[in-house]
Amino acid sequence: MPSGKRENFKVQLLLDRPQRKLLDRIIEVCNIAMHHAVRHAMQVLETTKLVTPLDEFERLAGEFVKDCNPPVYEETKKQIAQIACDVYASMVAGEIETRRRRDYNLICVVPTKEVIFSSSGREVRVPYLGVVRYRPNKWAISVRDGIHIPQTAHKMVLGYFNQEPSLVLMTTAPPKPDSAIIGKQKLVKLKRPGVQ
Repeated sequence: MPSGKRENFKVQLLLDRPQRKLLDRIIEVCNIAMHHAVRHAMQVLETTKLVTPLDEFERLAGEFVKDCNPPVYEETKKQIAQIACDVYASMVAGEIETRRRRDYNLICVVPTKEVIFSSSGREVRVPYLGVVRYRPNKWAISVRDGIHIPQTAHKMVLGYFNQEPSLVLMTTAPPKPDSAIIGKQKLVKLKRPGVQ
């Protein structure tokens, strides 16, 4: 039986048709931005043989969604860039792309300060969607003093989880990279076969 702390808490949102269509549109924009960034990086690799760093993915994601309506949060742009960078790295390494499209759906990161659970009832105010009802569960339950969440969430992601519209609260922050390793990273020009 698994042990240890639970890292993610899913709050299933009960959306009406317009809210679901809006969420679909936002997620579609995020997915297209991610694929656009990967395609652009692959073209750069093919033409100049230079590997694209993460900050370039952030620039590409920001450019792609700058005129998006509703506007995309900075947190979401960074998430798009990170996923694009991971997909790109696996393609460059020659790994077979086995992840399905829906694996990328949890991509819309919303600021935690913008998410407000009601102290009574089963409602939560979520960016883009406004005030929505959510399905009661033991991980996010309304109590007399407000919402009970076992740990503070460092990140909240809006999207589909098991094909259900959900707000996922991530309570365990990812480990910080070793600064000694970061300092050694650099762009490397790859040699073409047969060229000295």
